[in-house]
Amino acid sequence: EQLDEYLCEKKEGNERRKITKTEMVMRVLISNADNPLSLDEFADEYYNYIERKDYPINRLKINLRSVGNYLRNSKGIVFNKNNKVRFCDADPHVIWTEIDFNQYKNTVISSELIFRDYQDIMEELDIRDGYELFYVIKSSLHMWGEEQFTIRCRRVPIIVMGDASEEMQAIRLLKELSPVTYLDYFEAYEERYGVRAQGNSVIADAVGAYYVDGKYVIDAPIVNENDVQSVCEALQKKPLWFIEDIENLFARVCKYTTHDAINAVAFRRMGYILNTSYAYDASYGTALNLFDRIVFSQDVVDLSLLDRRILNLGMFAAALDKNKKS
Repeated sequence: EQLDEYLCEKKEGNERRKITKTEMVMRVLISNADNPLSLDEFADEYYNYIERKDYPINRLKINLRSVGNYLRNSKGIVFNKNNKVRFCDADPHVIWTEIDFNQYKNTVISSELIFRDYQDIMEELDIRDGYELFYVIKSSLHMWGEEQFTIRCRRVPIIVMGDASEEMQAIRLLKELSPVTYLDYFEAYEERYGVRAQGNSVIADAVGAYYVDGKYVIDAPIVNENDVQSVCEALQKKPLWFIEDIENLFARVCKYTTHDAINAVAFRRMGYILNTSYAYDASYGTALNLFDRIVFSQDVVDLSLLDRRILNLGMFAAALDKNKKS
């Protein structure tokens, strides 16, 4: 018993002499995994932990800025929207197998958009906002097969998917919405891509040349007459279409029309209403009427059977809340 006690004391003594700052930082973060910390709060926890465990403070003193830079590139470490850090034991394999990154191909988006689209997976992995998701993706990019397209984590929370630029993206959306007011355009941009647009000089410069009398106005191409019948027949197969599905449809059935024809004017000519992220048959009148007809016509609605994207629409959320209350 005395020998066991001696060996334990010796082991603890060796650990106190040999433990590194990196190991100590990770211990403190893991012990606070449920509690995001600002860097100042982390420093307090760090030194309290050292004192409580009787480790040599002088040898384990840290430079907070260096620690912050190290943590931003460390696996298993995430920062949230409030710039607070915590240890997150999320399995990145689930991210790369369960999320369909192809739907975001050739766009510049915010990781908050992906977080919004896959909230059930985020809850399962205990990823608490889009900023935390950004760091999980960034630290596991080696798991992505770049033969499909490249994914670049630019600055939190912006991710570049494939061949994309904010300038081209801004013009493409303007062609869909033109004519559109200043505020409506920037709100639509943020809804579509999850990226804060107001104050973004790249986006403002790209569309600035089209600002006339309080509105952004750009000539909107329409669907070539040789493609109209094919597109209309395809659209009639379902009442609600999301933008990425429309883009795939155009690539599949259009021989003479470019994706620039995916705009509100062109769709109105075909009897459809194009919103920022979806389109529907104009015969329904409004999106609320559409949801009442195709979703809320039954006494019981099984949300698990619906396309997850419809659950993220603000208009649908309002309709759902109204029906729950009634």
